[in-house]
Formats: sequence, structure tokens, C-alpha cells
Amino acid sequence: MILIIDNLGQYVHRIKTTLRDIDVRAEIVANTINVDEILKKSPDGIILSGGSNSAWEEKEIGNCRKILDTNFPILGICLGHQII
Repeated sequence: MILIIDNLGQYVHRIKTTLRDIDVRAEIVANTINVDEILKKSPDGIILSGGSNSAWEEKEIGNCRKILDTNFPILGICLGHQII
């Protein structure tokens, strides 16, 4: 399962649909998700989605920086890539 961290970008659901189309299970969660909750879900990987905000505005990117400290493979798209 791939966990998609929603940074309020316009393509979050399209990412999930694309993964579904290639038979990959995915779940969308808010960027405020607690790292402990992520650990419980034990995803195969994490996608940090895009968003309309700046990667430097901590209040806008939720717990994304803390998520980077996990041992899961992470792909960042647009804002998500900037956060990485």
C-alpha cells in the first residue's frame, strides 16, 4: 500500500486513481497525520503530493518534514519534492 500525503494539491485524487489503474492500493491522508499513525499503517512507500503553498511555510506542510525521518521510500511531487 502506498500512502499519499495530501498537501492540498489539485492532483491528489488523480495520483490515487493512476495507482489504482496499475493495481496498486493507495490511501490519501492529511499532511497533519502523526508519524506513529504512519508507522501503524506500514506502507510500502509514501508520496508527498503537490500543493499550492511554499515548502518553507511550516504551518502549510503539516508533518511532512517529520515524515522524511521515517525509513519508508518517499517520492515527492512538485511541493512534495521541494520539501524533500
